[in-house]
Amino acid sequence: MKKIIILAVLFLVLSSTSMISTAALHVSIKENSKEADSIDNAIKLRVLSIAFPKIARTGRPIFLLVLWPMFLTDGFIHYDWNDGTFQDNGNFVKHIFMQKGTYAIEIELDTIFGLEAVGVKRVFII
Repeated sequence: MKKIIILAVLFLVLSSTSMISTAALHVSIKENSKEADSIDNAIKLRVLSIAFPKIARTGRPIFLLVLWPMFLTDGFIHYDWNDGTFQDNGNFVKHIFMQKGTYAIEIELDTIFGLEAVGVKRVFII
């Protein structure tokens, strides 16, 4: 029964990712100017996340939940809080911003399939 539930949750997360964003897969081809033969193909998946509260006061914690199953990651999730601090942790983290402003939290993780998943979540500190 647990296996069925895990598979159902995995299916919902992966299928909702492609339904929510038509650009869930980003294919970028970079061409090296020195050699026209070297082309780097990179497929990046989009990471969906929830920040709560999305608007907070300085000195109050912001909680961030990454909607990506931890068993599909190849290590920790890397967070760039855009205030000069970084964190490598699981899919549920807490951070305190000490200055007012709009922050774009960058999220990066490597999947067990060898693909990179990236995402950005904006929060507002008043």
